[in-house]
Amino acid sequence: KVKVRDKSFTDKFNGYDVHIYTTARDLPPFKNVKEITQRIQKARAALRKEGNLAFEGEGTIAQASSHSHWRYPLLVCDGVTNGKSFWQDNTRDKFPDWGRYSKIYEIEVYEK
Repeated sequence: KVKVRDKSFTDKFNGYDVHIYTTARDLPPFKNVKEITQRIQKARAALRKEGNLAFEGEGTIAQASSHSHWRYPLLVCDGVTNGKSFWQDNTRDKFPDWGRYSKIYEIEVYEK
């Protein structure tokens, strides 16, 4: 809570803090950073497909000849398969275009 004096107030922020000010009395419950982070991690885990050794959540390094804004090369291995997430180069009608994905330090092989 902050104290209002002469229709104004002062507040202090730590790094990355977010403060919401309102006069409403009935507010929906706000999620804290830990709860939001858990929801994001759960959503990202749902994208992981069995056998995708290059899944972006595993620290894959992606490089490409170029990329357009918001269509960067790591999107190729993000687990989204509905066509809404893809890499797009930034050199229309100029070839060659290429993508390179790496970061597999260890592969475990199991025998049946």
